[in-house]
Amino acid sequence: MAKAIVAACLATNQLLTDDTTFPRLFKIAGTSYVIENGVAKDMLKAGMISVALSETPELEKFTLTRIGLEATISLITRPRLEDLGALAPSQ
Repeated sequence: MAKAIVAACLATNQLLTDDTTFPRLFKIAGTSYVIENGVAKDMLKAGMISVALSETPELEKFTLTRIGLEATISLITRPRLEDLGALAPSQ
């Protein structure tokens, strides 16, 4: 789940924060990727995201929660996320 969040944020040029909104469908190097229903459901049940519903699932937007941010940092580590450019450098 954390890797999907990071991939979506990096693909849309966004830093991870506790209110970052990212799309379910995104592109990396011209290839489309989608966060599938099972992963999205697990992230929602874990409290990692909130969902802005759309007419079609592909257009849904997810917003990272404080729990989601903390879990992502814990699982991937702050130094790695900073190296990837997904997290602002620590002060």
